[in-house]
Amino acid sequence: AYVLGLGLTIGYAVLFQQSGRLGQRIEARSDRDTSVEALDPARFRLSWASLLHAVPAIGIIWVLMRNDSNSEGAGMLGTALALAVALLLRGPRLTLKGILQVAPRAAQTVSNLVIAGATLGVVLAVMSSTGLDVKGALAISHVGESSLLLSLLMTAAAAFILGMGMSTSGVYLITGTLLAPGLVKLGVPLIAAHFFVLYCGMLSMITPPVAFAALAASGLVGASFRATAFEAMKFGWILFLLPFLMAYAPGLLLVGSPFEIVVDIASAAALVLALSSYPTGRGPVWAPLAGAVLILVAGLACFPILPTDAARAALACLSAAGAVWLARFHDTAVPVS
Repeated sequence: AYVLGLGLTIGYAVLFQQSGRLGQRIEARSDRDTSVEALDPARFRLSWASLLHAVPAIGIIWVLMRNDSNSEGAGMLGTALALAVALLLRGPRLTLKGILQVAPRAAQTVSNLVIAGATLGVVLAVMSSTGLDVKGALAISHVGESSLLLSLLMTAAAAFILGMGMSTSGVYLITGTLLAPGLVKLGVPLIAAHFFVLYCGMLSMITPPVAFAALAASGLVGASFRATAFEAMKFGWILFLLPFLMAYAPGLLLVGSPFEIVVDIASAAALVLALSSYPTGRGPVWAPLAGAVLILVAGLACFPILPTDAARAALACLSAAGAVWLARFHDTAVPVS
């Protein structure tokens, strides 16, 4: 089971990497000054010494695995290990110089996070004191009981709104308790329903107006928060599709017969491939129409509309082959490292 789970995780990583091709082509089209040479992977080649940068992350994971409530200790250990790695790789003088250079920017980033956290704290206090979170979740569960798609859309909206003012665990406790059972009644497998509400609750991390992950990233690099958030949405578009794929194709979570699992995974891969191969730049006139047809075919294969799994598998293979063929007509060749 562990080997199978590891293989599935690697497969999902490949899907996410492939989905990033669409964001890269859109970015290259909007910024024609970005050339292929400027994105040469050789500029970012790593050495064996670069593996030491993983030591702080390993230390944090080790502390949290021993005691998941010791987040403060994990942060302190990660900071100490990062400082030790910097001293080892760069020496005391360059490390001190780098700390002094980044200190003002770090202070500004922390202040932005504190202000955003305080604002969201007010929202959270209003929702908890008025009971709006629980009442809204209950209302949505009653409205969407007759239609699976309507229930999924409303559940996703509720989880997203709650995610703007609550932690991921808090969102999951509310949506998993009040909304997931309704999805199960409509035929969604139990694990798929809970994964659906969990993923939808985390989407606010990269989606404006909150986008805590984008806020932290923009502070680290000194970029605009709004631009960083929209770039995160552009490159993470598959995250908005994945919860619905889990609900309609539970084979992605290894639920079902072996053949159903293979068909669901292959159909999801074909859909991602068709979306990422959609032409975004100059090319043949018929290329956008062909790309739209391939996406439609892959969507039919991914969602259980056809009567048999064999027909879905055939459409998945057809759309994947068509996507590979259509990729030859892209005018923007952006390498993926």
